Amino acid sequence: MKNFGGMSVTRRFACLLASLVVAATPAFAQSLVLNGATIVDTQTGKLSRNQSVAIEGGKIARIARAGAIKPGPGTKVVDARGKYLVPGYLDMHVHALNDPDPTANLELMLAAGVTGVRQMSGSPELLAKRRDGQLKL
Repeated sequence: MKNFGGMSVTRRFACLLASLVVAATPAFAQSLVLNGATIVDTQTGKLSRNQSVAIEGGKIARIARAGAIKPGPGTKVVDARGKYLVPGYLDMHVHALNDPDPTANLELMLAAGVTGVRQMSGSPELLAKRRDGQLKL
């Protein structure tokens, strides 16, 4: 893994993602602007450098050149220069829902950037919960 400024790309991304996840949780539903990030297009591999991302209510509201987004009052601004933003990762082999309370596993996956999963095993009870919309996700 290539290092930049003594920190690997993976570690830099993890640091940025961690700040994004914390900022996007309901307890921190404030507005957020990430300034100067490099956005990675995972379909083409294209890097869009020096971008700003505005997040409102836990969702991306706007992407523009760095400095083009003017933060409103109370908006948290994060200097993301030298950091990378990528879409959430998918973990296509999990057994998290087998636990009686999968909350800790799901929170750990989210902290690592995993925003979607495929459950690899089930039971009649688990399938009934899914059908009835009772899964703790």
